[in-house]
Amino acid sequence: MPGDLDLQRERAARNQGLFREVNDQIDKLNGKLGAEGTVPSGSLYLCECLDTNCTEAIHLTHDEYRRVRRDPTEFIVIPGHLDDQVEEIVETRPGWLVVRKLGTGAAVAEELVAPD
Repeated sequence: MPGDLDLQRERAARNQGLFREVNDQIDKLNGKLGAEGTVPSGSLYLCECLDTNCTEAIHLTHDEYRRVRRDPTEFIVIPGHLDDQVEEIVETRPGWLVVRKLGTGAAVAEELVAPD
């Protein structure tokens, strides 16, 4: 039977997976606009933190987003929006972080958010 921490990590990964799905759609739209030469050097993506009420945006380029996206256990978040019980910081950038899911959360993220 999973413990409280495992359940917390699983729930966080599922919540963050929802934000990742939205950001994938944003990225696809940006790709279509980019083919027409109308996308600026960077775009706004949603913070992929575990707070389902978070509406903060992160400015990064398509290439930066695609690089993070290659690993299904990694998410982009605003500094201060991480929970060190369920994730660890793997990269710090101006205005945003890359966090990696831990334990059960990593397994759930891999199942829910398969790379392209």
